[in-house]
Amino acid sequence: MEQSLWLGKRGEKVMEVSARALRYDICDRCLGRLFARSGFGLTNPERGRSIRTFMGMASEVEDGEEHHLDDHLRRVLPVHGSHSNSRKSDPDPDTDGFKEPFPVQAGIEKGKCWLCQGIFDDIEKLVDVVTSSIEGLDFTTFQVGTRVDPETTAREAKLWEEVDPFSAEPLKEEMNRVVGKVLDRMWEKREVDRNDPEVTFILDPLFRSVDLQIKPIFVRGRYRKLERGIPQTRWVCRTCRGKGCRLCGGKGRMYETSVEEEIGPVLCEEAGGSDYKLHGMGREDIDVMTLGKGRPFILEITKPRKRTLDLSAAEWRINREGRGLVEASGLVPAERGEIEPLKSAKVKKRYRAIISVEGGLDEEKLKYGISLLAQSPIKQRTPLRVTHRRADLVRERTVHEIEARSLGEERFEVTVLTDGGLYIKELLHGDGGRTVPSLSSALDLPVVVESLDVVDVLDETEYGR
Repeated sequence: MEQSLWLGKRGEKVMEVSARALRYDICDRCLGRLFARSGFGLTNPERGRSIRTFMGMASEVEDGEEHHLDDHLRRVLPVHGSHSNSRKSDPDPDTDGFKEPFPVQAGIEKGKCWLCQGIFDDIEKLVDVVTSSIEGLDFTTFQVGTRVDPETTAREAKLWEEVDPFSAEPLKEEMNRVVGKVLDRMWEKREVDRNDPEVTFILDPLFRSVDLQIKPIFVRGRYRKLERGIPQTRWVCRTCRGKGCRLCGGKGRMYETSVEEEIGPVLCEEAGGSDYKLHGMGREDIDVMTLGKGRPFILEITKPRKRTLDLSAAEWRINREGRGLVEASGLVPAERGEIEPLKSAKVKKRYRAIISVEGGLDEEKLKYGISLLAQSPIKQRTPLRVTHRRADLVRERTVHEIEARSLGEERFEVTVLTDGGLYIKELLHGDGGRTVPSLSSALDLPVVVESLDVVDVLDETEYGR
């Protein structure tokens, strides 16, 4: 008989897989997991129990009744009885848990499963560990993950390779599902989210521990930098990488503070977070102030214990505790997906520079020179001062507006509206011919930039919305 008349092809496959699997001391749950994606409405222990019962009954044949046994069962099962004609294969002495012939016992003693080693017996304890870890943690969505030890992973891989299951579920997936369901029933106002959970619980069943992966929160706003000599973000010493050396005076950093450090600690404390990172819409040089409405930014807070913040109170604290160095405004909740549009937004910026021109220059000649900058594209090669961290490319930008007025004694104030990404200092002094045209080349005179400020970052291009 080529195929069982009452089993069918799928039934034969189930029998074959079961017969191979039951040569190992595995529990009902691990047996049922080999067929987890079959048999709707059953748990894995129920599947395993049913399979074990059926296989045990099918292997028992009374004397004189062997001819009634289905031909396929006779091939795959080591039949028990005086007329058994089953074939014994040689056991592998290096394989723990291997049994020969087919075991007919009702099940495996608790904690003695060769595959899972009884880790599912401690579900309640794992749940207790999870619930103990969330004290003071604000979240509404969660997911469960499992870290399986290498030995268990290797045993499962060996079993799968030998029995060739066709609808199996990995052990870690079952642990995730089982614990997730318990927690979902326990927490009325929280639910499982498999795509973007606020908290992921990573279980370690072997050590009965849990690690928390907490989704960051984000706050969007604008900052004003009111003093020179402050970088946008923390500047770790390049020589010692933060350890402290002679170059940085043992501080591990090149500057006392930064915009990031004036804003981040307040919001991080409000959220109960572990760290923070500022993402800006571009950045200004350390010696440049940012005025007007300020520069848009998003602050990322990692591992927050709170997800809903009083941003009005936080804004007040930042501005009060900022020592007149940095101010923040317009703080609102944001999402990770807004960061890239923020950083890549093409917005115009207005700058104000104080320059000096040696050799005597009247205001009319200056106005003529600056008019030339607004009449043609500016081709700017990456400035020498930043080639160590930026690709050496030629970029083309546009000057949309430019004005100048005399301050007396060869000093002038220049206001310029440009595309983002144009280096203003180099637009004025020329950078040794790397920016063409420049104010210096238009005047045919050396130009010294005494100070530069960002006075407006235009928001005509909305980002992230």
